[in-house]
Amino acid sequence: MKIAILTLAVGAEYRKCMRAGFVSKRYYARRHGFSFIIGGDSWLDPSRPCSWSKIQFVRAFLPNFDCVFLSDADVIIMNPQIDLRDLVREHMQDKAVMLSRDYNNLNAGNVFFRNVPEAFEILDRVHAQRHLTFHEWWEQAAYIELYETDAFVREHLRVVDDQRLFNSYPTFLADRYPDHCYRQGDLLIHFAGLWKEQAAVRMSESLGILRRSLGPTTCPQRSL
Repeated sequence: MKIAILTLAVGAEYRKCMRAGFVSKRYYARRHGFSFIIGGDSWLDPSRPCSWSKIQFVRAFLPNFDCVFLSDADVIIMNPQIDLRDLVREHMQDKAVMLSRDYNNLNAGNVFFRNVPEAFEILDRVHAQRHLTFHEWWEQAAYIELYETDAFVREHLRVVDDQRLFNSYPTFLADRYPDHCYRQGDLLIHFAGLWKEQAAVRMSESLGILRRSLGPTTCPQRSL
């Protein structure tokens, strides 16, 4: 199964803050033979908030792979032993798109897409929800609305209720949302909602934990 990890990161300062996540993903991709692709400023659609640009970013690369894992820039891989292929085989079933549900609703920070016509159709339908362009949840609000109202999307979209499978939130939220937050052994941590400077600090700390767990001979280096 040919897989790519896609991450959109617009702006030089933002990319600098997200480097720890890039390092972990690049190491993880090399370990499993995945492609890792960072999308920069050239993917930005200036007519919409930045997050919407992820739709066309995925659409452009999906034809080259069996499956892509769209992962936000504020995500760091913590357990490189987990293989995305296993997640796809065991949990995606025959669906075209797979995402998770957090304590609010669907979350589009980490999403799987198969290279099938239904995935492209869902991407197009999400992108077409222009009335949600400036919603505080951006394209995520479109996924939520379509999942609730569109029979086609509901048929071909797999929603995973166990968020920690591939979208764990940071541990400082555990007192309020224990079932949604990272525990040792989870694939990743998604530092959703933090300012980039705050995320940079916590991701750097997490990268240190990852490097110590892997040992000096196999740990990912900080340079890209």
